This record gives sequence, structure tokens and C-alpha cells, in this order.
Amino acid sequence: MKVKNNRLYPYPVLSQDHDDYVDNSFYPNDLSFEHDSVTATIKANIVIGDELIKSLIGDGSVSLNCHIECSTTKYRKVFKIGFDELSDCRIDIPLKDINDTVEICFVLVANRDIENYSNPNLNIRYLDANITLFKYRTLGYTETEEFKIKKLLDTNGEVPSIFDITKSETEEHITFDCETGDKIIIYLPQEDYLIYEKTRGTAVRIKQMMTVIPVLVEIFDILKTADNSDFVDKGWYMVLERALEKIPGFKDGFESDNFKSSNSSFELAQKVFREVSTDAFKELEAIMEANDLL
Repeated sequence: MKVKNNRLYPYPVLSQDHDDYVDNSFYPNDLSFEHDSVTATIKANIVIGDELIKSLIGDGSVSLNCHIECSTTKYRKVFKIGFDELSDCRIDIPLKDINDTVEICFVLVANRDIENYSNPNLNIRYLDANITLFKYRTLGYTETEEFKIKKLLDTNGEVPSIFDITKSETEEHITFDCETGDKIIIYLPQEDYLIYEKTRGTAVRIKQMMTVIPVLVEIFDILKTADNSDFVDKGWYMVLERALEKIPGFKDGFESDNFKSSNSSFELAQKVFREVSTDAFKELEAIMEANDLL
């Protein structure tokens, strides 16, 4: 959400875009955005120069909110920041909910009507003014900052980013090719592919469990026994290895002892694509409820 810095307000607003306050400091210091394959984390130290505003946050008259928006996925959510979190603000959001670019800003909002508002930090033009800060009004805002997301394993679409699903003209069963290029190509029989295309955008996680997870199990079984030098230069290999390294006990990727000795490639595939396996049954339940089948 980008607040227009040329917007006029009939009351004082704390922002570095306005001179309503002599000390108009309001910004997130050391704002950071980091993510692993599952969670995005936002951290900041919120600087507010006006002491009265801070006291109003402390007593609950004003709330400090972090507004997070992603236009790609239509994610939009407001997180309330407590007074004791000003110097150590932390927000965690599921990585599956966002993609490409995330916009972050902080906003001050009145929780009640604040009548006869007086503040020694106000610009002299407000001297002797009768000010009421009405409930729900925006009392301050920071500049909007953008962060780019680069996912190694992107599960926002129909299939994670290292896979392509296409139609097979000859096969009657699901097959795959991990040797030709940087992506793993999954081939569906013609009739199955027609259904896959017809239902594009729906039952995404269920279809991933039906295609991506079984193929990934096969890939892991191959890598446990094959000469990996045939694959090390493939894009999918490098992406999977970096994802594997984030799992406890697999810091050496495909060379980890745990990978070579693990009996369950199926379990490991679910750990790599944790959000897929977690969400598939929830998605099925939602479909059943929508059709009054539960």
C-alpha cells in the first residue's frame, strides 16, 4: 500500500512527508525482509520522534499497524504492533501467500475520538486550534518500502518452479524426464492432461501431490544410487540441493549421510515441499464442503 504523499489532511499527521510536527520522525529503522522456503520474516525497530504519540500508543488510544501487500497474489493484511514491540518488531507470514514484490509500510490509526488534542511538538500553525482526532483516522504513516522475493521452490503456481507439466502423445502413464534440461518435465497421458488444463487454477495442491511429489520420490531414489555427476549442472539439481541443505541433518545436500541412508524418499519429498503436502488435505476438505459432501 503506497500512501499518497501529496494527500491533504484537515488535522496534523506524523510523517516525514509533512511538517505538521516539528519532530516528524516516523520510520522503520533497520527494516529487513528475509525468507526461507516456508516463511517470510519482517523485522524492524520503529522510530517515533513524538513522545505524546508514543504515549497514546502505550495507552491504546492509537494503534501502530504494519500494512503488508502483494499485488501478485492479492495478499493484503494488517498486523498490529504492540507498544513493547516498537524496538523489536517481528512479523512472520507464510511464503506461499506472497510472490515477486511485497510492499510494507507502517500506519498510525486512532482507536477512539481524541478531543481537544494538543501537542507541544505541533507546528506553530496549529497554535490555539481546536483539534479532534476522530476514531479510525490515519494519524501518521511511513514511506512504503518494496522487497523482491526470489523463490527457489515456488509453489504459488500450478507446479513448483523446477517442474513443467505437459502432454504425452504416446504414454498411458505419468512419466518424467530429468536428464534433458534444467527443469524436470512431467508428462501426463492425453486424457489426464486435458483434465489438468480444464481445472487449471483449482485443486492446485491436490494436483501437486498427484504429480510433483511422486516424481520427486523417484528423483531422490535415482540420486541415492546413480552417479550424480550426470545431474550436478542441472538447474533443478542445484535448487533441490539448496532446499535439502535447509533440512536438519542434510547440511551437505545430496552428499549427506542421511540422504544416502534414508529409507523414505517419500518422507523427504514432503519435507522439501512441506507446504504442498500440508495444504492438500485442507484443499480437499474445502472442495468437499463447498459441494455439501461433508
